[in-house]
Amino acid sequence: MSQSSIGIDFGTTNTVLAFAAPGEPAHLVHFSAPGGEVAACRSALSFHTHADRPQVSTAD
Repeated sequence: MSQSSIGIDFGTTNTVLAFAAPGEPAHLVHFSAPGGEVAACRSALSFHTHADRPQVSTAD
């Protein structure tokens, strides 16, 4: 049985996904963006703040 594969490079600033189907070369997954398609999407592993100055999110 053949299976497809997904590869993820979860980076500090950007994340890239690749897809490979049986018998085909792997290719990057593209995402829609305001400036056109991109092969990397923004990501972040962590944010640090001082314990005496916690950050409060105002996003809904």
